[in-house]
Amino acid sequence: MDFFANELDSLKYLVAGSLIAEDGFLHMRRVLDCHVLILVLEGTLFITQDDREFAVGAGETILLARGLEHFGTRRSEGRLSYLWAHFCTESQWQTTPPENYACHLPESFTVANTGRLRRLFDIMLDCSRREDTTAPEMTLCALKMLLLECSYQAGIEEQGISPLVREIVMWVRRNCHRRLTVADIAERFHYSPDYISALFRREMGDSLSAFLNNCRMELAKDLLSEGTVSIKEVAYSCGFSDEKYFTRVFRKTMGMTPTEYRSKGGGE
Repeated sequence: MDFFANELDSLKYLVAGSLIAEDGFLHMRRVLDCHVLILVLEGTLFITQDDREFAVGAGETILLARGLEHFGTRRSEGRLSYLWAHFCTESQWQTTPPENYACHLPESFTVANTGRLRRLFDIMLDCSRREDTTAPEMTLCALKMLLLECSYQAGIEEQGISPLVREIVMWVRRNCHRRLTVADIAERFHYSPDYISALFRREMGDSLSAFLNNCRMELAKDLLSEGTVSIKEVAYSCGFSDEKYFTRVFRKTMGMTPTEYRSKGGGE
């Protein structure tokens, strides 16, 4: 099921936050008078909405729609982490596409760029915690950007990506911290490296090795922004066995060294 908004002019930010549960999380049963957008960062959220069961994994979203009952299907296994935002509009979101619409959100979909959505969530949360007069408008702008980015990325997902490539994308995102090569990925999916590489480039427009490095760079940026981990530890945590090589790749991708990125407060 997909949801379509005719307009976002009446968009209202209500509340947002994050959840981290070590084991056995079960979502409460409820019906809300607002929408809830959830982006899972780690683990799997098992949830049912309107009699449809979902297992929302890392790098996936779910939209819990206003007026529809949702509840945890079963308890999570291991660590679960996700970001969430409650919002509403004066007009109802439709489940059939109107002739013109402002925003389109699938009930659940695989995100093309998790890091980008995560940063928009962080900006929105930061703005919501400020106490100056501009905070409400800035928070609302960040929320609108978040929803429009979801709409854009959902559109990317629909552009003819095969189930195999989608599965590869999800698996690489979840395992980019490991010391992986294209050959390792090909072996995991029981195909030759040449076949996997050609298929991935044809459907995604970039090489599999470049995608792996991009996932590692997104992870590296998150770790560097925390400010408590050494550059060497960041490199190892992102699947690099050599700190100098990690620095070269990071500089080529980001236009600055990891140390410079950290000193600038996460590239801001």
